[in-house]
Amino acid sequence: MDELRSTPKNLIKIVHVCDAGREIPSDKESLVHTGRAERLHVGEGAINIAEIVKNLDEDVILCVEMPNLERVKQIGPVEHARRSLVIAKEYFKRNGID
Repeated sequence: MDELRSTPKNLIKIVHVCDAGREIPSDKESLVHTGRAERLHVGEGAINIAEIVKNLDEDVILCVEMPNLERVKQIGPVEHARRSLVIAKEYFKRNGID
């Protein structure tokens, strides 16, 4: 969080938000796979997204980015996108972020 706080705020215009588990893959192949296929809904993992967002300027654009191949396979891409957006909105509301 210190790195984010020390970054000039005018440099951050858009942020893609998603969550992830506590464990960070140690090898490149697993890290790439997690980033492309196993992201979690906002608030579902270990990242304190609310604290990150609260340290951004109010005009920063937040985009939900949720590649999760298993969920898409189970419920389809449209429903997965819809749920991702609804869950993110609920998370931000619970955390006082409008």
